[in-house]
Amino acid sequence: MATFGASAAHFFSYSLAARESSFGHGATVGATTLDAGQQHEYLERWAKSDPWVENPVTTALATGDVAIGEQLVPRPHLERTMFFNDFSRRIEVEHIALNITEREPHVVSALSVNASAGRGPFSAGDVLLLRALSPHIQRALQVHRRITAAQAVGAALMTVLDRSDHAVILVTRSGQVVFMNAVASVLL
Repeated sequence: MATFGASAAHFFSYSLAARESSFGHGATVGATTLDAGQQHEYLERWAKSDPWVENPVTTALATGDVAIGEQLVPRPHLERTMFFNDFSRRIEVEHIALNITEREPHVVSALSVNASAGRGPFSAGDVLLLRALSPHIQRALQVHRRITAAQAVGAALMTVLDRSDHAVILVTRSGQVVFMNAVASVLL
């Protein structure tokens, strides 16, 4: 955030079918600098009317594309929206630089960097920097998904082993117990 002089930043997945953000939902990636109250307010009241998300330009952006506020929504139009006047301006999110990290048929994942009125609009240099970071952000998302999938498989395996009627004890090469199911605990 400091590199961009940003007032906020958000990484999210947005369901195009359900028209809702992934902030705080399930195992999807969702990170934001908004405090819990602002995040809740956005999800409950503003997510489905966010003009930076709900517009033809944003929906046409491809993986790796970067766009700034004026490219997404003309400033005069933005300033006439309730979203901007009742929420965005209040939390000092008046400008946006948006990187489409991944676009699938039904979901888009993006990094949004926001700035206050005092900082002003993002520059061509900011766009170049965000574009240069894009492949690394994409790779981080891929790694995150692989780790999450491996954790889910591991948790499922532990559940199966724990429900077994047989004693199961998993140990390291040095004999340290790393898992013991309920039957093994009773036996020991």
